[in-house]
Amino acid sequence: MRLPNLNSLRIFETVARHGNVRIAAEELNLTPSAVAQRVRRLEEELEHVLFFREARGVSLTEGGKVLFGEVSRSLSILNHAVKALGDVNQSVLMSVPPSFGVKWLIPRLGQFQQRHPDIDLRLSSSEAVSNFFADDVDFVVRFGVPPFGDELEWHLLSPVNLKIVYNPLYLESHPPLPANRDFTGHQLIDDSHQNWSKVMGKQNGTKLGKMLNMYQTGLAIDAALSGQGLCISPFVLVSSYVAQGDMVVFGDVPAPEHQGFYLVYPKGRQFSAEKQCVMKWLRQEITAGT
Repeated sequence: MRLPNLNSLRIFETVARHGNVRIAAEELNLTPSAVAQRVRRLEEELEHVLFFREARGVSLTEGGKVLFGEVSRSLSILNHAVKALGDVNQSVLMSVPPSFGVKWLIPRLGQFQQRHPDIDLRLSSSEAVSNFFADDVDFVVRFGVPPFGDELEWHLLSPVNLKIVYNPLYLESHPPLPANRDFTGHQLIDDSHQNWSKVMGKQNGTKLGKMLNMYQTGLAIDAALSGQGLCISPFVLVSSYVAQGDMVVFGDVPAPEHQGFYLVYPKGRQFSAEKQCVMKWLRQEITAGT
């Protein structure tokens, strides 16, 4: 069977993605009748019905689902390949978790830009593993335990190395820190990972005090920095504060095996010299600070 016209496949993918001919036509800058006609021609050419026609739109048949998966993937690969040709005017798009971005990356960006003024480093912030082709992301930093996906590669940047930290000013208005894990007289700051309640709270002999709940680790760190209590944080996010004397490490907290910050990207992806430079800088800076 001869391969269908690439533009026909692109029209099919757009209709399948939206489930609506009119919306697909708007995206493609075509009339709905032109889009519908191209889909019908593709069905005739392939000798398969690809869509169920319904009152409120269209839905894929089983054959259509198979074709959509492969066409969507192939168009994404082609799209990325074409964009890779723009490496002469180089930009690097990296996605990082919000707390990692605010507490570790941004304070070091000025140094990176001084060393590499010709690299256009762009940042986005997310906790999710990206759709690399659709989001145009080159690589991401993610916190967790691998694997992150069947078609992804990952490399450890820093183990989680959880620490209980606080600002020295906190002890001016609170009792001495306990030697016996009895925190009942203290303000504890938890984040979305709930390391106080889910980890420390399950340690034998540990008693928890009043809890202040924050959604992000960065917010919990800020609260501890202002002397509001004790928080649990990956050491890489607070190492600079500890080095400056703004935070003190009270103790270690157990963490799941292999949990940490990872550099993640699609298997087999080829990187330009500029993108390799950013990744190398990340590894070197994190290693130097942990």
